[in-house]
Amino acid sequence: ALLSLTYGEIAASSYLCELVRRIISETVPILNKLYHYDLNIEKTVCSVLEKSAAAGDHECSMSQDLRNKKRTEIDFLNGAIAELGRKESFNTPVNSTLTMLIKAKEKMLNAT
Repeated sequence: ALLSLTYGEIAASSYLCELVRRIISETVPILNKLYHYDLNIEKTVCSVLEKSAAAGDHECSMSQDLRNKKRTEIDFLNGAIAELGRKESFNTPVNSTLTMLIKAKEKMLNAT
């Protein structure tokens, strides 16, 4: 959302693929513990990146929200993972940082 890229552009960037990998690496253990899932980090990363590449020139809703000066759903996505991580003693530096960056952008835009 911060970079205003399409899903395809995200999937084509090695840097952003690594960021996706780190977000998922923080998220999967929390979901597995709290919701008794049996997700595999690498399979989840591959699935997300494959779906992103297939989505091509579609833009994520958070990018659209920011462009339209609207509040995003960050608190219910990465923010929720960061909060669950705090409560359950999981480190979530990437999810926490991404949440703070989006919240800062919302504030800068006076998002409503």
